Amino acid sequence: MTGKSIAPTALAIALTAVATTPSQAASPQEEANKALVLNMWRGVIDQHDDAAVMRYIAPDYIQHNTKLATGREALREAVRQLALPGALPHPAKVLVSAVADGDRVVLVWIREEPDANHPGAMVKFNRFDMFRIKDGLVVEHWDDSAPAR
Repeated sequence: MTGKSIAPTALAIALTAVATTPSQAASPQEEANKALVLNMWRGVIDQHDDAAVMRYIAPDYIQHNTKLATGREALREAVRQLALPGALPHPAKVLVSAVADGDRVVLVWIREEPDANHPGAMVKFNRFDMFRIKDGLVVEHWDDSAPAR
């Protein structure tokens, strides 16, 4: 065999080893952060619960979505608006994954939206929300639905 024929085989073996290496398990703190974010989502977004805003969101909460104001009080007001009779609901999303890395938790969703290229048709998009946790509270939020702040 020549070096040229071994190289692709070695590369394939190396890529297979990387692809099959188990990922590092989340730490207990990362698991706690994931649980906190999922509970926050259920209470704040799904149930429009003002008490959940107070329980899970830091007073100096930073909102990076430019369509929303920053701060816990601004989020409380947005949640109150969602709870009003006749208010447009938060877009329905199906959770695909929750991943924690240190003090950050990323939620990956699938959401159906109108297809801009085919009027009347719907298309599924992957969407995300990312949260930073500090001292057991959500202190920061990013998502993909608006220009960055």
